[in-house]
This record gives sequence, structure tokens and C-alpha cells, in this order.
Amino acid sequence: MPVELTNEESVKEYLGKIFDASLIQEIKGLTGGSANFVWRVELQTPLEMLDNQNVMIIKYAPPYIASWPEMKFDPNRMAYEVAVMKRAIDSDISLAGITVPKVYHFDKENKIMFMEYLDRSIDLKQFVFSLDKPLGSDLAGTIGSNLGKFIARLHLVGKDIDRPALFDGQVNNDPALVMSKFAVYDQVNECLKKRDQDDNVVVTIKKAAEWASNELMTQPMTLCMGDYWTGNALIATDAKPDTCQLRIIDWELTRFAPPGFDLGQMLAESYCLHRYRQASDTLLTNFIASYQELSPLELTQLKIMLIHFGLHLVVWTAHTGWIAKDDKQAAEDIYIFGAEYIQRAWAEDWTWFKNTPFQHAVQQVIA
Repeated sequence: MPVELTNEESVKEYLGKIFDASLIQEIKGLTGGSANFVWRVELQTPLEMLDNQNVMIIKYAPPYIASWPEMKFDPNRMAYEVAVMKRAIDSDISLAGITVPKVYHFDKENKIMFMEYLDRSIDLKQFVFSLDKPLGSDLAGTIGSNLGKFIARLHLVGKDIDRPALFDGQVNNDPALVMSKFAVYDQVNECLKKRDQDDNVVVTIKKAAEWASNELMTQPMTLCMGDYWTGNALIATDAKPDTCQLRIIDWELTRFAPPGFDLGQMLAESYCLHRYRQASDTLLTNFIASYQELSPLELTQLKIMLIHFGLHLVVWTAHTGWIAKDDKQAAEDIYIFGAEYIQRAWAEDWTWFKNTPFQHAVQQVIA
């Protein structure tokens, strides 16, 4: 009978079959993600199977989204996640300042993973929210550069990787592609339904979204993280520019796809930090500059990146806590802003971008 780690008692019972349950000091459910059940487990003594640590994270992937049980989601997503995490920790992808948590154990049958716990760390979005003053330019620059270098190295290595060997005989993580398409592109019509459907802006957004969605589903160019944003980057609460350590988590949407989607999502969320929390675009500009130093964009990926950037803002920003639910003007403002990026990228009006944070990124591609 399959194991389901949906409460503390089930976690304790499961662990008791692996080691002496009396070693368990605390089991605590963690929030932040939505797809899986995640637990922090502290033991009274270190265990060899945990690399002689006494604290670990346990992640369980049910056959649905944990926060939305009616929404089915293939639990084999964890097998893809574990495979890529084990590959991404290698030195040709990871760097001194950015890597992934170590996987200690994977129960493939029950879709349960034990992985490294990072003490005194929070996700990057919450880290910026928690600051009493703006993120310093040195630290913002370091974070942006590391995020850009890491994803560039993943994309470079991913082009030539043995796909069936990585994905246990499969050539792609198709459920991840479907879920990613659902999360943004399948929401476009709903997002626009109250607007004039003959309006040129609405027509353009739909055309651009249809094109980008097709690129996502049909162009398995390289290995992508799939959910690359500030909420999936852990950082120490006392981070400094010269000691900053990032860990990239939640890889269940990893897949082979165009790299522009990873970039567009991170840029959109970094822009929201700039617009709504910290009036500094250093993280954003360093991110894309560092990426292009290692993996220069070509025109189609630039177009995907900017369209996805705009669509992410249009579809998600008004509904994910960046602005007050009753602030209709702020919601309209970000719609207009995101829509402008979509229109300009779709029309390949590259001169327009000279007054945006993307001017150098665009210039490098079209020069």
C-alpha cells in the first residue's frame, strides 16, 4: 500500500521503518511550496545516511498538488527532480556561491526524498521583504550574477546531456511541460476575458501567447529548471556579498525546453522586487548580463524571454501578493506595463527597449 506523508504521525511512522523512531526530536511541516508536502525533521543524533547531519528535509510528492487536491499532478515528478538535482550539484553546473541541496535518499516507489537542510535560510523573495532598508547594490549584484551564471551553466550542459539516461528512459518530463503551460499560457484567455476582445493589445497578447506556448511544448532545446524564480532560491538570513550562498530548490518542473522561459520568469519576479519592494534593478541587470556572458542569447530566445516576462506580469502579479487585492489601478498599471513588453517583443521593435533594463541584453543580440 502506498505511503502518504500528509501529517506528522505518518512521517513518524514512515521513519520508524528506516531507523529507531525514538531518535526523532521534532517533525515540523513547512510552508512556501504548493505542489508537495514538506517536513523538517530534527533528530537527537546525526545519522550516517544524512552525511552525519541530524536535521533533514523530507519531501513527499502526492498524485495531486498538495495545496489543491482536485488538481492531479503526476507523482513521478519527483523522479525527474531528484535526477536533475543530483546532476546539477556537479561542478560543471554548480559554483561556489550557488548550487542545489544534497539529496540523501530517494524512495522511488513512494515518491519521498530526504535532502539537505539549510540552517538559517529563507527564500530570496522573503529575504528582500524582511529587510529594513534596500538590498545593498553589492549583495544584489552578487545574487544576480550567481543566479545568471548557474542557469547559463545548466542550459549549456543540458544541450548535450544524455536525456534517456537522465530521465530513466524518457526523453522529456511531459507532465512538467503541461503544468507550466497551464500555469501561464492556459490562463491568458481567463485573464483577458473582461477586456474588449477586438482590442489590438488583447489580440496581440493572444497571438504572442499562442506562439510562445507552442515553442514551450515543441522545442526541447536544453535542460531547464522549469520554475526559476526568487521563491525557489534559498539564501542565508545573514548573507553578505563575499559569503553569499544560494541553493536552488523545487525542481519538479524541470524539463527540456527553450531556455528563454527560465529567464523570463526570473526576470519578471526580480522586476517585481524592484517595482514593489526595492527601487534597484541591479539584481535583474546583473542576472541577464552574467547569463549572456556565458550563454549568449539568439533572437528567438530573446523574444521568448521578453514575451514570457510580460505574460508572467500580466497573468500573475495582481494575484500573488505584490499589490492589494482591491487596488484596481495598480492591477491595471502592471497589465499595461506587461502588455507593452509583449507587444514590443512580438513586433520585434528592438529600439523601444533602449530605455528599459533590458537595453544591453537586446543590443547584444541584435548588434
